[in-house]
Amino acid sequence: MEWMMMKKLLTWLAGVSWLGLISYIGWAMYNHDLISQWPIFVHNQPQGLIGWGLVTTVILTLIAWVWPKPRI
Repeated sequence: MEWMMMKKLLTWLAGVSWLGLISYIGWAMYNHDLISQWPIFVHNQPQGLIGWGLVTTVILTLIAWVWPKPRI
């Protein structure tokens, strides 16, 4: 896979992850179920779907951000 395609794929995955996480939080708020999702972090470890989703999304975003641009 080319470097530029990989950067686009990572950027796309990060965007989809952010949309999914925001949608899940919105759905939990709509159903008045958000408080049952807390705490997100306990003893420096992610807990629950929101915690793990946040960690995964931030990692994908950072990887997409630092992925090198191709030299032409």
